[in-house]
Amino acid sequence: MNRKICLIPGLALALAPHARSASVTLNAADALNTSSFNAALNWSNAAAPSAENDYIVNIQRLRTPATAGDYAFAGNSLTIGTTTGNLTYKTAGSHIITVNNLILSGGLIDHLQGSTETFTLAGNLNVTGTGSRIGATQGPVSITAPISGTGDLTFTGGNATYRTTISGTNTHTGNITVTGFVTAAETSALAFTIGASGVNNSISGAGNVAFNGTFNLNLTGASTTSGSTWTLVNTATLTETFGATFNIPGFTKTNNLWISADNVYAFSESSGVLSVVSGDGDNDGLPDLWELGTFGNLNQTGAGDADSDYATNLEEYTASTNPLDRNSFPDTENGTGDGMADAWEIFYFGNTSRLPDADADNDTFSNIEEFLANTNPNDAAWTPAKAKLAHRWSFNGNLNDSVGTSHAQVIDPDNDPLVGGSSTLSATDLLLVGGASGTSAYAQLGTNLLQGKKTPVTLEFWATQVAVQNWARIFDFGSGTTEYLFMSWTQGTNAATDQVEWIDAATTNSPNTNQPYTVGTQFHIVMTIEPGAGADSSTLVTWYSNPANGSDLGSAQGTFSTTNQLAFLNDTFNYLGRSQWAGDNVANARYDEMRIWSGALTPEEREFFHDAGPEVVNATDTDGDGLLDEWEVENFRSNAGESIATILAKYDGTDDPDGDYYDNASEFLDGTDPMDILSSFDADADGLPDGWEVFWFKEAGDEDLFAIISRFNGTDDPDSDGFSNVAERAAGTSPKNAVFTPLDTDGDQLIDSWEQFYFSDLDELASGNPDGDSGTNLQEQNAGSDPTQASSTITDIDGDGIVDTTEVFQPYTVDSDTLHLWHLDEVKAPAADAAAGRLSLNSLQDGAMMWTPSLAGFGTGLNPSAGRGTATGGVLSALPLAADTTDDATFSYAGADGAFTFEAIVRIDFDPAAAPASVVPMQIVTGENDADAGRVWQFRIVPIGGPGNTAGTAPLLEFINLHGATAVQSLTAPLPIGAATNAIAQGGWYHVAVTYSGTEATADNLKLYWTLLDPSRNQASQLASLQMTNDLLVSTACDLTIGNEGRSNGGSTDSFLGVLDEVRISSVARTAGQFLFVAGPDGDALDDAWEMQYFGGLGETETGDYDKDGTDNLTEYRLGLIPNSGTSRFAATRSTTGQIQWPSVTGVTFTIQRNTSLTGTWQDIATVPGTAGTASFTDPYPPAGKAFYRVVLK
Repeated sequence: MNRKICLIPGLALALAPHARSASVTLNAADALNTSSFNAALNWSNAAAPSAENDYIVNIQRLRTPATAGDYAFAGNSLTIGTTTGNLTYKTAGSHIITVNNLILSGGLIDHLQGSTETFTLAGNLNVTGTGSRIGATQGPVSITAPISGTGDLTFTGGNATYRTTISGTNTHTGNITVTGFVTAAETSALAFTIGASGVNNSISGAGNVAFNGTFNLNLTGASTTSGSTWTLVNTATLTETFGATFNIPGFTKTNNLWISADNVYAFSESSGVLSVVSGDGDNDGLPDLWELGTFGNLNQTGAGDADSDYATNLEEYTASTNPLDRNSFPDTENGTGDGMADAWEIFYFGNTSRLPDADADNDTFSNIEEFLANTNPNDAAWTPAKAKLAHRWSFNGNLNDSVGTSHAQVIDPDNDPLVGGSSTLSATDLLLVGGASGTSAYAQLGTNLLQGKKTPVTLEFWATQVAVQNWARIFDFGSGTTEYLFMSWTQGTNAATDQVEWIDAATTNSPNTNQPYTVGTQFHIVMTIEPGAGADSSTLVTWYSNPANGSDLGSAQGTFSTTNQLAFLNDTFNYLGRSQWAGDNVANARYDEMRIWSGALTPEEREFFHDAGPEVVNATDTDGDGLLDEWEVENFRSNAGESIATILAKYDGTDDPDGDYYDNASEFLDGTDPMDILSSFDADADGLPDGWEVFWFKEAGDEDLFAIISRFNGTDDPDSDGFSNVAERAAGTSPKNAVFTPLDTDGDQLIDSWEQFYFSDLDELASGNPDGDSGTNLQEQNAGSDPTQASSTITDIDGDGIVDTTEVFQPYTVDSDTLHLWHLDEVKAPAADAAAGRLSLNSLQDGAMMWTPSLAGFGTGLNPSAGRGTATGGVLSALPLAADTTDDATFSYAGADGAFTFEAIVRIDFDPAAAPASVVPMQIVTGENDADAGRVWQFRIVPIGGPGNTAGTAPLLEFINLHGATAVQSLTAPLPIGAATNAIAQGGWYHVAVTYSGTEATADNLKLYWTLLDPSRNQASQLASLQMTNDLLVSTACDLTIGNEGRSNGGSTDSFLGVLDEVRISSVARTAGQFLFVAGPDGDALDDAWEMQYFGGLGETETGDYDKDGTDNLTEYRLGLIPNSGTSRFAATRSTTGQIQWPSVTGVTFTIQRNTSLTGTWQDIATVPGTAGTASFTDPYPPAGKAFYRVVLK
């Protein structure tokens, strides 16, 4: 082909070849604090990014520059591809990273910087392919770049504190999955392309999303066929909110429904579904637009009655009343209505002519009162104040329903009593032995006991869990695995759990509200089911449970509203002890009594039947004073011979015999004791019964109750004895006398638990000396010695003849690296901090004891084992634990570089070779928080069978970097067992420590130590050398606890099973030789390895001076000097400025002394903590004339 070039005179023309973009790949991952983002570092062309090239990252990871600042990518494009491709934000602070052509094709864009530093992604982002992810893993992500493309995208990471925020106008039409926390900001727009019914892109997942911006719907190809639907947001799995600024252009909002201008389409915020709403697509007689606007879906029918007011949905639609409000209904009499639903009147009377003030059944309650209470106006035995017993199974030698006709059956599925659990019907109860569902006997009560009911129902039980079985039921009423209502004794086999659940049209459940159902204890259990009483006139389910021998049934343990209705519950199988699910076990339980009531038992009835027990079914009020006769007899009878008439005549409902400002009627309703001033309602909800406050704080005879209860609250401490009013009330001690405290209820200065432990009573005197040694009871308590053994004295607590102050192991002294040091020598809180941090541990809770004898030489220690495995295990904490921020302490727990050491000495009070009764972990010292973002660390022992150690053969020592609940890292090592050195054994004392160098993501930066406290040990024994990825969170207020976790009020389950003492937190990673251990096997204080290194043997002594330089061997060892070099010695020099310098190491202390003559008295003038290399001192006030100085190593 010929090509002609025309040259224009006077114009020079240069021809150059056309430039083509080259593809450049990242060949190696950017290491910590390095970045190829704007440098040549790891690119395949060995050059920094430039506009003529396209850049591809298929490995982990390309980091953003570490230095603070905004950065823009210089390449033509940047592709993050494949599942391993990763762009990571690691820039210090909050900054903008701009990539004008960023392609996310299966890779990950991630935030791995601090939780308060925002990663803003600007430019343009195109999503292609599958598997693409954006993660707010360790901090907030803000995407201002508009997102385009059709690839699927997943958002991960984040929490309640930080999340990913989208703020651009996005045209991306791929599917979005949210597993983390995301906000679509007010300025954002999300695009959806709608096609045939069900064909669209959508947002799903199990994460949390806040929609505050715009949904742009492309309806060009959308179906207009009635009944077509598209799920845009999967509200069934997501936790989503639609904010006040959420909008859909071209749509108008009515309630939670967005309707298009042509009334063809509607989007429901509650269901997340877009629907065609013109006409009646489901042919139920209800216009779809009305259904969606009212119910948020098309699941209702014309014959349904969502609010249980007896009027059908079609009737409510026709009458323009609200089908979700039981108080809104067709009521047509005389044009104005009579206050009763027409449908209700027709149901009960066959017409609408009955007057509201009439009383059809002559039970003293008018027709309208019965309508409002949803009781039967034709049944005098069932009133708004009294339920009617419909069924009763007493299991007293038979299975009969003594009230109804639905007699129970005991069914053995395999008809073989020798296989699986059997049953025993005695004269008092029915026992189910329990076991596998297919072979174990259970009880079936009948069929359709609840179906079709629009009125309230109460289920009442007296039952006992004999032993835990897998997911065993108290009852389970339904038709199979897709339709049932149940209460379970446990979830799985965890005794500390339970479940209430109703699955039908909706799934509604509530876990862990009754737990634990203590094995072997009979419980009184009541469930009320009230159609129309819940939210939006749905069904309200409420349940109560307490031990049958308890004083009260009490307030509700739990409640929920559900759109499920008794009217549609097919309770074909009404089981006791058995589940609808074949994989769940039959309960091992006793059933004493089961009742079904028409109507919801009133509070008075519930409490009466709780007190009366399973044999009583009648509640009467003969004298009409509002107090049940049985209640008056129980509370007001003076002697056994007193007549009923005399008892009933003593008081009426308005009397107040105990003077607690609550009349009998109130005490009856509240379930309190009308004859005990300390038992009453707590109107101000401060944790103190008002009568208790009246008893202690009333100042005048006619003083107003409000004035009395306003004087103090539950957390106040009027007598300043260190115990709140709530604690004093629980212990029965005076809140106005500091001598009497919950720890010392008899005010004799001896802690009650100490007296009970040693003497089994509270009769001892502080000045007593029952063992005849040198110490009184009070002195022995405070020293940790045994007051019943003469050999155990206040100076030798273990009675071995060695004075405690000369024992091999001695408490620490504070050095310059000590942040906190708790000797725990107090016998009650507060525990003082000996270090400069001065963080006292002010709260000793839930049975934890500080008087427990420690290792000889260490006085007393902390035993927090009380309540282990329950939600109120013993604990020592900086502040009283609470489920809020009031227990958060601000303190230093690491050095400026992040380095730390946590350590303690511990006594083991469990068999380490077996799983203890509770296999939860045993906390040593923790920095926790009720909010995930504030969680810092746990340092603990995990016994055999515990979390992460279910198949282990030895306990684990574990350090967990909680890191604000993101990037959580567990670092563990098995503890030595058997014949191994430092083997863990019951009754043994050990030193335990964790150290961290402060350099994150570096090999061997974290070390675990575990050492038997034996005089032969000359240094700590390293258990493991591990790598911690991230520093601990810094500047975080947290729940500092010793001996438990402290995440919930009153402590938690993880109390330490043993004794803890000498807890120290340091700002450095201490070495193996910087702990308690100083003595070597040859009997001197010199480390054997050090002696062998410098002397070639173990013949040297502490006081020897091998190199004759005037510094003894022990001093050279302690200061890190060279003991075989005469020039390496402990000597001081003085500069011309007056500064004195000498050799030094961390962890020691020097005393500076001054004298004006060499023959006079040396005066201590300063204490100088050791520093690495050398230490120095300059006298700020030197005396006139000459002076002499000397430096003393303490």
